[in-house]
Amino acid sequence: MMIDSLSYTTMPVVLLAGVVLYQLVAFTYRLFFSPLAKFPGQKIAGMTHWYEFYHDVIRRGQYTFHIRDMHKKYGPILRINPYELHISDPSFYNEVYAVQNRRRDRWEWSTRPGGFGGSVGGTNPHELHRRRRAALNPFFSKANIRKLQHEIDQKAVQLVERLEKEKDRVIKVNHAFAALTNDFDPSFHDNFVAGVSCLNLLRHVFILDRAARALPMQILSKISNVVAMFWQEKQTITEEVRQILNGTNKAYEERPNRTIYHGILESKLPPEEKELNRLAEEAQITIGAGTLATAWVMSVGMYHLLAPGSVSMLKTLREELQRAIPDPNEPIDLAALEKLPYLTGVIKECLRLGNGTTTRLQRIAPDETLIYTDPNTGKVWDIPPGTPVSLSSLHIHHDETIFADPESFRPERWIENPDLDRYLLTFSKGSRQCLGIHLAYAEMYIVLARVFRLYGRKEEGPSKGASDKLGNLELFETELRDTVCVADLVVPAVWEGTQGIRLKVTE
Repeated sequence: MMIDSLSYTTMPVVLLAGVVLYQLVAFTYRLFFSPLAKFPGQKIAGMTHWYEFYHDVIRRGQYTFHIRDMHKKYGPILRINPYELHISDPSFYNEVYAVQNRRRDRWEWSTRPGGFGGSVGGTNPHELHRRRRAALNPFFSKANIRKLQHEIDQKAVQLVERLEKEKDRVIKVNHAFAALTNDFDPSFHDNFVAGVSCLNLLRHVFILDRAARALPMQILSKISNVVAMFWQEKQTITEEVRQILNGTNKAYEERPNRTIYHGILESKLPPEEKELNRLAEEAQITIGAGTLATAWVMSVGMYHLLAPGSVSMLKTLREELQRAIPDPNEPIDLAALEKLPYLTGVIKECLRLGNGTTTRLQRIAPDETLIYTDPNTGKVWDIPPGTPVSLSSLHIHHDETIFADPESFRPERWIENPDLDRYLLTFSKGSRQCLGIHLAYAEMYIVLARVFRLYGRKEEGPSKGASDKLGNLELFETELRDTVCVADLVVPAVWEGTQGIRLKVTE
């Protein structure tokens, strides 16, 4: 009995001692013997992920801003956690985010939470990503998006008609744009945002992600309603896909184009790549990315075009649209819109300041040593194969050495300096560039052209050209801080008291 009693009393002590010893060994290895031990950075960041946890979970999405501050102290290459390097030099971007003939994997630690591993965006191995993406490329090619421009235009017309009906009512712009870009339930926007905002936590405490998947929805909702909404939406999409696969949902037959599900099913992918769960994960990330990012960047642009002091900006845009679209009742020609310099500048500023996603998109070069030369000191750094490396588009988009007065919305900058295009990184670059880039551009060109061809603001005065304006748009209790990213929750997060970007339609 004494031996049993002793074992029960000492077991917790032994376990604790084992954990402490393991951590001490891990800390020692990471500080002195890891291949990354030689790289600059705060020692505690290289010792443990808990440093990042503190800034991203406890301080709510602040690590990306802290990384920017650390670069000011330690230089352009930085160790930001035990396994990852971060670089602040835009000239090295194309080396990290390389093209198809150079292998680039994603990092499992970053992609594992949320149940997106079956999607193209969440696929880690380079070759598997290439095969999965090949099945979807035809749907998102520029040529295929051209075929969809009439459908996009119809939705834009519906939005304009909805604005007419909502005169003098408060409209939440990001919800309106999300509904425009999403054929699924409009509640998907809020549910997806809520779920994505949990990913910083789930990366660090992955057992919570596993638990969320295993728990019944009734229990999960009592623990975390936010996570429950996210997983409920996932189940809803899974059921939608199931109905398409088994033939009970034939709504797609009314559309002139095939769905991406049928494209995958008819592809040369092996049977395991055509299973329900993988298709559902593909659907969720495709719909979510398209809904959130495009809706948000257009909403940010809407604010800046209607903000105090931007009357001349909107007037310039509307006059360009009136010349390009003399009859707003005619179908819009996407190719013609893409040639409009000011509209293009507006869209690029939307993308730069809206940013789409703020999370670090790490890339791993599994079979090559990346060579980085510090432009300030000339020191050459050999980045070992297999190391996750990232650059942050949020940092580059606000770099005052690239974009003069970076916080200002200035469409003219893109006309004055076409070389800035290489620093527009909203869709990333390389072999893993956003699959939906052409669709997103098409939606922004057509929707913004439709809205601002027919709506202006009271202060702009008479325009040169057509006078068939339907009404005016006015911001409603919306300020600049409702658009400015203050937290990286995978997607841009603004101040916590925001009511969104809101406006009213007036006569």
